[in-house]
Amino acid sequence: MDENIVETVINSVGKAGVRSIKEILIFLIPSLVRKNILNSSQPIISIRISGDGRNVGRKVKHVMITFAILNHKKVLFSLEYHYTLILYPGSKEYNTLDITTRLLREELWQLKNQGLTIGNVHWKFELYFSSDWKFLITCLGFNSPTSNYFCPWCLIKKNQHSDLDANWTISKNMNNLRNNYTFYSGHHKKPLFDMIEIENYLVDELHVMLRITDRLWILVIHEIIESGFFDIAREVIIKEMQRIGVRFQFWQERDSNKWSYTSLMGQEKLKVLQFQSAAKAWLNYFLTPSIGNLEDSDFIKGLY
Repeated sequence: MDENIVETVINSVGKAGVRSIKEILIFLIPSLVRKNILNSSQPIISIRISGDGRNVGRKVKHVMITFAILNHKKVLFSLEYHYTLILYPGSKEYNTLDITTRLLREELWQLKNQGLTIGNVHWKFELYFSSDWKFLITCLGFNSPTSNYFCPWCLIKKNQHSDLDANWTISKNMNNLRNNYTFYSGHHKKPLFDMIEIENYLVDELHVMLRITDRLWILVIHEIIESGFFDIAREVIIKEMQRIGVRFQFWQERDSNKWSYTSLMGQEKLKVLQFQSAAKAWLNYFLTPSIGNLEDSDFIKGLY
């Protein structure tokens, strides 16, 4: 790698924090064995590597990479059981990640090939990777999701989106990418975590759901505008948002006919999604059909 790039990245990252995954595991594993979460007679531990970036204020961005022990199933969704490995101020772009994850990648290869001996037990490891789509394809050195070859797992093209007869199975192999990262179309850089098999890369379901709901909301607004009901619907939407305690406004861009609206984040988006679930449950209840024959004694009349 170009040393100038390395120096530039290190200077731009500034004060980064890096922890050894092996040292953390040496500390955690004995406690998990005592709690019967890990079984020393079946010494296989499944580890998930995750990562993402977030805005801290308006100008500062942080990137964090964590791991979780999948054997500890009851606490997988608890933040305190996701252990931080790397934290740095900066962006989640390939060159920066390549440098900041060097120690982690070396140790993951050691865990994969050599395992880890603690006491008299030799532990083996299964490795997984999970994140949002953008972080995942960055770490894979892969195309953007709007490219012709858009799928990290198969060779499907963009024009086959709606082809339900296409072979949507995992057809790529990490061994091929290790030997030649351009082996498959769309891969233009070496995968950073190439010790993890391609079938063990998973897109986080929460990010997928949020992306889908954002897209559906855009389509709803567009259809309302196209149908000519925007003036009426705009007031209805604002009042309903106020009713469920969400700050939401529409505004028209200056010198333009284009309408913009509040981007919902965090708890406000959660409120809208929870209300959507309640509305759907009420609609299903309201449309409950009648059951049985009208003349029978056990007839149950529907609500609608």
